[in-house]
Amino acid sequence: MSLPDFRKLLNRDGKLTREPVSLQEGDTFPPVADPAVAYAEFRESGTTLFVFISMTCAACMALLPVLKDWAGRGKGSAVLMMNGYPEEREEIVKHFAFPFPVMLVEEQEMRDKYRIPFTPYAYQVEASGLIVKHGEVKLFLAGGQG
Repeated sequence: MSLPDFRKLLNRDGKLTREPVSLQEGDTFPPVADPAVAYAEFRESGTTLFVFISMTCAACMALLPVLKDWAGRGKGSAVLMMNGYPEEREEIVKHFAFPFPVMLVEEQEMRDKYRIPFTPYAYQVEASGLIVKHGEVKLFLAGGQG
């Protein structure tokens, strides 16, 4: 049994040579299936922060009160997109009373459609649907949306 040649997997900078997993700035954010989350609803706010979390992610669960506080300070519009069961979504909506939509997204849809490399992850999307920034959620919450 031979070991794989890890030098072929890594480039000279020590980074993986495959293409980035996430969508990039300037890409069009994929349409959201939930009719309550239409782009037209967010056109007045300028940009919307789409936050992706997983119910099995401890950092994601710790993020929920921070996200509630961020929204309460009027930092911008947001959509929380989470995997899990409808009962879990309802409990989170009831407990946190977020002033923005919370929708369920299948794990495979997070990976294939929205190209989420890890959770928690966020995309900042302008009203036209173009992505202007993406990355770790804490980068957005610390200083607003940008």
